Amino acid sequence: MIYVDFPPTEQIVVVDEQSQQDKWNAVRKDKGTKYLAGLNAALKNKPEFIMFVDGDDYLHKGLVEHITQNNQTYDGFIIDKGFGYKLGSNIAYEIEPFNLSCGTCNIYRAELFTPYLEQAIFTNQQTILNSVDDFMTYKILGSHKHANELFQCSHAKFQYVPFAAAMYIIDNGENDSGINQVTFKARTLNASIIEDFALQTRPSLLLKRYQELFRYRFKASIKKNRNTLLIRNLVNIKQKLTNQDLRQ
Repeated sequence: MIYVDFPPTEQIVVVDEQSQQDKWNAVRKDKGTKYLAGLNAALKNKPEFIMFVDGDDYLHKGLVEHITQNNQTYDGFIIDKGFGYKLGSNIAYEIEPFNLSCGTCNIYRAELFTPYLEQAIFTNQQTILNSVDDFMTYKILGSHKHANELFQCSHAKFQYVPFAAAMYIIDNGENDSGINQVTFKARTLNASIIEDFALQTRPSLLLKRYQELFRYRFKASIKKNRNTLLIRNLVNIKQKLTNQDLRQ
């Protein structure tokens, strides 16, 4: 484990498009330089592949075996299928493309980073920023959405992992990505998902799982279609009934 004493991310108030971009750049700078510090330490152990994993995410038990079986064919892997899950619930959310929603999604052959680190100086955050190409700091490591660009410009062959290989834990208070599960396809939690991701839970009775799934889909439908005539009428009826109860 390594520790860094980089300054905290700048607190930028978003008031327009430019300030929003400035805020995201501040986040990418913080994340990118911290990943570079970790990458520098990891490369000293001469790994074959590198993967950045968030502390609140889970990996499929078969992912390492899949990489091992295909390590002579591909120089990288992108997880574009995965799940969102709220601990203790009975629903798993299918997230696709997963790599656009969660940072635990890219696996790189370690040597792909070598050309970008040849002149790198890791004394502090500023020396990292000055000595490493912005493409690596801000786009590849500061974000998780552009791994394919590194593979392509390095002429590296990569694969989209052909199964749901990662799980993003939703609403745990440890993340701030703003992921909203309402946009995801929900399914009941089952024994296969629990086993694949080694979850420390057991699915509830089938009826209870489907009741929770129905409630989710009903709420999601209202949120997605709240401007339709039917939903507006339902909301008006509910409001009238509420007002009537209050008068009584």
